Amino acid sequence: MSINKIEIRKKKSIKTTIIIFFIIFSIFGLFPSYSLAADDFYHEEIRNQLNTQYGISGGTWILNDNELNNINLWNGTGFVETTTVTGELFSQSFIANSPETQENNWDLNVNAGIINQINTGDICLIIFWARCIESESGTGLSHVLIEELETWEKSIYQPIEISINWQQYFLPFQAELTHGSDSHFQFNIGHQMQTIEVGGANLLNFGSSYSLEEFQAKFWTYPGRELDAAWRTDAQNNIDTYRKSDLNIHVYNNQGDPIPGATVQVEMQKHEFILGTAIALNNFQNDQTYREKILDLDGLGHGFTGAVMENAMKWRTFDNNGGDSPAEVITWCKDHNIEFRGHNLIWPSFQWLPDDIESNQDNPDYVWQRIKDHITEAAGWPGIYGEVRDWDVINEPVHCTDLRDVFQGYSPEYVTGEEIYPDIFQLAAQVDPNAKLYYNEYNIVSGGGSNIGNQEYYKQLIQEIINIELLDGIGIQGHMGTSMTPPETVMNILDDFAQFDKELIISEYDCAELTDDLAYDYTRDFLTATFSQPKIRAFYVWGFWDGNHWKDDAPFFYQDWTIKPAGQAIIDLMFNQWWTDVSGSTDANGDYSVPDGAFKGEYKITISHSGETTEETIILDQDMIINIALPIGPIDTEPPVAPTNLNVNAISSSEIDINWNDNTEIDLARYKIYRNIVQGFTPNENLLIAEITTNSYIDTGLTADTTYYYKVTAEDEWMNESNPSNEKSATTHPPDLTPPTTPTGLTVTTLSPLRIELDWNDNPETDLANYKIYRSVSSGFDPNSQNEIATTSISEYINTGLNSETTYYYKIIAIDTSDNPSNPSNEVSATTDEIIVELRAQYRCANGDSQTQDIKAQLQILNDGPLDVALTDVTFRYWFNSEPALNDLTYSCDYAAIGTSGITASFGDGGESHYLEIGFTSAATVPTWLGGDGSSNFLLVGANTGDIQNRIGRNSNVNFDQSNDYSFDPSIIDYTDNPYITIYYQGDLVWGSEPTTGPINDPPSIDQPLDISYIEGDTGNIISWTATDSDPSTYTISRDGSQVQSGSWTSGGA
Repeated sequence: MSINKIEIRKKKSIKTTIIIFFIIFSIFGLFPSYSLAADDFYHEEIRNQLNTQYGISGGTWILNDNELNNINLWNGTGFVETTTVTGELFSQSFIANSPETQENNWDLNVNAGIINQINTGDICLIIFWARCIESESGTGLSHVLIEELETWEKSIYQPIEISINWQQYFLPFQAELTHGSDSHFQFNIGHQMQTIEVGGANLLNFGSSYSLEEFQAKFWTYPGRELDAAWRTDAQNNIDTYRKSDLNIHVYNNQGDPIPGATVQVEMQKHEFILGTAIALNNFQNDQTYREKILDLDGLGHGFTGAVMENAMKWRTFDNNGGDSPAEVITWCKDHNIEFRGHNLIWPSFQWLPDDIESNQDNPDYVWQRIKDHITEAAGWPGIYGEVRDWDVINEPVHCTDLRDVFQGYSPEYVTGEEIYPDIFQLAAQVDPNAKLYYNEYNIVSGGGSNIGNQEYYKQLIQEIINIELLDGIGIQGHMGTSMTPPETVMNILDDFAQFDKELIISEYDCAELTDDLAYDYTRDFLTATFSQPKIRAFYVWGFWDGNHWKDDAPFFYQDWTIKPAGQAIIDLMFNQWWTDVSGSTDANGDYSVPDGAFKGEYKITISHSGETTEETIILDQDMIINIALPIGPIDTEPPVAPTNLNVNAISSSEIDINWNDNTEIDLARYKIYRNIVQGFTPNENLLIAEITTNSYIDTGLTADTTYYYKVTAEDEWMNESNPSNEKSATTHPPDLTPPTTPTGLTVTTLSPLRIELDWNDNPETDLANYKIYRSVSSGFDPNSQNEIATTSISEYINTGLNSETTYYYKIIAIDTSDNPSNPSNEVSATTDEIIVELRAQYRCANGDSQTQDIKAQLQILNDGPLDVALTDVTFRYWFNSEPALNDLTYSCDYAAIGTSGITASFGDGGESHYLEIGFTSAATVPTWLGGDGSSNFLLVGANTGDIQNRIGRNSNVNFDQSNDYSFDPSIIDYTDNPYITIYYQGDLVWGSEPTTGPINDPPSIDQPLDISYIEGDTGNIISWTATDSDPSTYTISRDGSQVQSGSWTSGGA
């Protein structure tokens, strides 16, 4: 027998565990061994390509490093033959065929067994070439996978499109399990009738030499990502044609005469195209920031215009909780001009139906009565009935077929069981005749667009409801993930479904697991492809915040509420590129036309003239001419007098100052300034350089040593323009080649471990533009663009974001308005301080019940140290027992003195304890009454964060048991220091003690047992030791990872 662990537990309330290992582990075999043996020509060229194009080297081939050996590995149900290829980098290929669409794409495949093992966590790269010889859709479709044969577990399952020409593919992945000889490298091809050819297929295993993120950034992309991709032209043409309308405004007075020169402002209020989101009920009810973000996504008041409950209206949840809470959300949305979808009435899988449906699956009459009762109750619930615009009547009928199977053969008319679906739609129409009725389905545009079988079955089900004239809309989910369907393919699929002439929506978009750059680009392109299809009326994201998202990767906001790239892409399109906010003036006929048309939606139009203003709100859904009356009298046709006493003076080599006497007309609107390089010119629109409302102007950007001639006219509100002023000229100064003097008196002062202050004397030049500041960590450096850190117009600067205990060197250069640089100043240096952080956590219990629906912990942090601390560098943790699943937990901040928008939250697993980790964003502002500066997120010396009221809940609504929670103390009702709350600065623990019943980071301070002896015997073995700890509680003896005995001793044997 060998002993490999003795575990010691102490009696202290801070529980600690020490693990002592007596085994010496061999490192042989723990890491992959990579041998760069001589590759054949193809494999050597692939290595060269990876090195020169992508900067990647090393790796082990998972198949052979020889084409001729590899080509004989391929076989499978879709295998046809191998061929020799000429004119390509590779020389061997195989041909695969699917004579017709299969029930499952894997029913026909070609595969090769893994030769060299892949270990869990290894970073790998699949490399191959492919072309489509023939297919029913015009392009080939395949899923590429690495699969363990016994369990069918996969490390990659990637859909691809294959064009008619040879194309190289790189597919990076991280192994989720170990793959050896019992795993396959496989191409599934049963998606459609097709023949494809694949050449040069192999994998490289790079172990831990690279990260998955590095490979994703290098290799992850999708066809059509290029900014000049052909599909963009078609999409833009459709957008211009179908998403915009001409908007012409005619302004007239009391007499019906057109008003020229009226100011027209056209401000979009809301898109006709709906941008919606799924709403999580718990967050909506308990998190003010969550609700605020629904209304304001970009900080400018642009928010969602559509909403749907993520879970609260599904049958199971509805049976448990009823419809009052969803009804309250619907009312709130209605009050904020947000339309609402019902999701869903029937989700026809036993997994999502109430349990009694499955237990009574042999009793269709019972099931049908339950369906009728539920739809009647849910769609007829007060506050829901008549308030939802549309219902997902049946959700995912293509994939969820249990209900269909219940009714198969139910009567002579019920042959397949699908006949129940029209009955369900008819019932929904009877209960709420005002709601539009939808199907909703996934894997239609996702998965590379390769799920043709899903698409065809969905179209069949759609047509059956159209036949009874009850289908109003078609929901197409958009859970895209790493299988990025090319935008052109998305457009083609949407075009196909648009032929039903029904409303279409993207009902559930997200793009989990993509890199930031890729998430931005793909969301931009997917939304553009969607927006270009005129039948699509709405685009819904399936949750918008990482703090509550089914994949923890929502499109819009990170956990700390900062915007994500995918969310920024949607904002850039919806509220900038596709948003119309313009202004101008009516012409001589009183007309103003929005240039290039306006995007369809709701608008506020404001007209102003002669001190009168009027507003109108319109809905632009087609080309429109809007006639707007402004209550003013007869039209003035008398022009202003010509401006007098024009003066021009050159003030530099590129600037001329212009001024004149102010006109006295009360209806004067503007002055027009004209310029030419020819004397005696006549003003015209081509010579107009500015329209201003003041009687002076500085003309900039001119050529040195050049004469310019000027005239000015005055124009009134009626667009009557005066005769021109007198003509005046000036000649710009010769080029300024004189640099400023060298800045003097540069000094630096260390303010903190992160900040250094610079001060210097003002330069005397009147044409000084700014100072440039340069920094290095090396003495005697030369200032250049690489070490330039800032530009400032004043002679002081605070350099922030520095490293502690580091010496920095600085120089200053002065720049004048002619961009002449001075010589560098003297070099000075300063060393930042050591970081000394002394933070303290205080706690009070707001809910002392041991059994409770909500954990309520109120916390504050105090800065007792000598240095100001940025809250963005600080996190703290509240520890509680690990019984709930992490994905069952919810968080809300009921109040924070520093602002709830400055709070971030996440949950983590610490072993036997979970923890709530609170962090801070730059929006967290410490007010002056708490010792802060009132404008930054620095926790100044002596300051505190004030009250942060935290609430932890559960989606399941099951009670927490707080009684043994590590951080919980019901006796603390006033703020008191609590060492069981832990604080971290830049990730390092600076206050409190973590519970050590989970992963151990550092050896705890428990004395080790001494004089351990081990004697083998015929009937047993004797272990003895001497306890050195002052108050041991128990000792545990383990053998090969299993406990063999425990007890309470100061010494003993077993």
